[in-house]
Amino acid sequence: ALRASKQRKPQQVISLMGCMVGPRTEDLEKRFPHVDVFMRPQMFTPLLDLTQSIPLGDGCLPAELDLKATGPTAFVNVVHGCDNFCTFCIVPYRRGRERSRPVDEILREVEGLVAQGVRDVTLLGQKVDSYGKDLGGVDLADLLTAVNGVDGLDRIRFLTSYPLGVTDKLVEAVANLPKVCEHINIPVQSGDDAMLERMRRGYTVAEYEERVEYIRKRMPHASLATDIIVGCPSET
Repeated sequence: ALRASKQRKPQQVISLMGCMVGPRTEDLEKRFPHVDVFMRPQMFTPLLDLTQSIPLGDGCLPAELDLKATGPTAFVNVVHGCDNFCTFCIVPYRRGRERSRPVDEILREVEGLVAQGVRDVTLLGQKVDSYGKDLGGVDLADLLTAVNGVDGLDRIRFLTSYPLGVTDKLVEAVANLPKVCEHINIPVQSGDDAMLERMRRGYTVAEYEERVEYIRKRMPHASLATDIIVGCPSET
């Protein structure tokens, strides 16, 4: 779809980013010769270098990317990567192992967003409740508590959770912190223990149900969301 646009406007900058891009890009370059730059997750330097070295016309990326809030809501990445290595997921291989951002760095970003009019932030992670495991002495509940103290912020959300990562402490934080929405995205992926084992999910149906029961006990009116994989290899 973008090839024709690039032909009409050669000055356009097209970048392919995310998990599809691995350490080697030769095959992608052959398939998509109209793409200017390929970037793996959290790799921004190639695009910045490119946009600062070519003349830019109307409709192109600015030479200096000054990311600004565009409305009352915003997403804030707090932990990158994943250590789970589920059989169906490419994330650990492309986004790497779990790496948490420091609390003070996240707070500065949230405060900057609030200063631009943001009132609702969603804290993001492939497995968001792993936040802080690599920092020592801090976890997602502590981060929610810190962000809850940002003046001018009204609502805090987070996703996506790993079932066994939804600890009692995290549930208590969601229940007690006034700005944290009582909503948890907690993917189950399958309702069959054998299938969960083949997926390398690391929990059973009973363990998942126990976590849901605890959430319901502490927050009867909380909303829950889940993910379900249908037709995973070997599933009948």
